[in-house]
Amino acid sequence: MTAALHGCYIAAETFSAGFGENHAQHADNLMKRGQYREAINEYQQHLNSRLADRTRAPDENPHFYLVLIGDAYVKLNEPKAAKSAYEQALAHNVEREIISDRLRGLGRWYAERKAFDEAIQVLREHRELDAIMFDYEIDRTHKLWVDHEENTQK
Repeated sequence: MTAALHGCYIAAETFSAGFGENHAQHADNLMKRGQYREAINEYQQHLNSRLADRTRAPDENPHFYLVLIGDAYVKLNEPKAAKSAYEQALAHNVEREIISDRLRGLGRWYAERKAFDEAIQVLREHRELDAIMFDYEIDRTHKLWVDHEENTQK
């Protein structure tokens, strides 16, 4: 028996002991409760289980869970770990549009914290994913930076 979740299939053997749910479901619940570090562990266990499952569907890409791991790292204010997870997902053929969205979001995350250099670096580094959207974010970040500089000089 399998069920679809986030583009992946979940088999019964991926259950967390004592929780009555699989690792991915448990991780989703942990994310909702703000237990991000524990969610990362559960997503990683699910990913490893799905990679080891020789009966999984040929179109299943368990590396999708790297995106969710990256999302948890963002919640933990660990943007470098998030970026690494997103880049790993991209390297394992997770949909470029998903990764593009997450990396642009990471640029915004940096900009919201006035880390404009880091924001622009992330955006420029991944511009090839979607030049128009990344250029828009780069321009937006530059404007925020200029506004910030002008406001701090007053």
